[in-house]
Amino acid sequence: MRKWIIGVAIFILLGLLIINGKSAEPITLVNDKEISSYYINGELIEDKEMVAVLRNTLSEYETKEINNPFPVESRKIHMEINYLSGGKPRHIILGDLNVLYESADSKVFEIINGEDLLVELSKVLNQ
Repeated sequence: MRKWIIGVAIFILLGLLIINGKSAEPITLVNDKEISSYYINGELIEDKEMVAVLRNTLSEYETKEINNPFPVESRKIHMEINYLSGGKPRHIILGDLNVLYESADSKVFEIINGEDLLVELSKVLNQ
């Protein structure tokens, strides 16, 4: 009986690890070649060359799913980027919190090395 309980417990744990493992795989921050504009801190960016540079910069970074950290009122936001991808709005926040999300109640993805992305984007935008 004891072996049976241990076997069931191991089976359940393996199942949970597999489920969590799929959501823990990093995904590319931006991989949509159809993005034609970005809003950065409320400013519309439509210039094709700048959009391509932004898309290429953002596509170099990956994300991983995290627990929803919202609301973020008390956190400092240095840069906010909004765009449409596949007809869905996407939002990137860079600052004390570095995340990608569709809406405050949807999945939230932490940007791996988000501080580096903020520095890189600041350089690109100040050229």
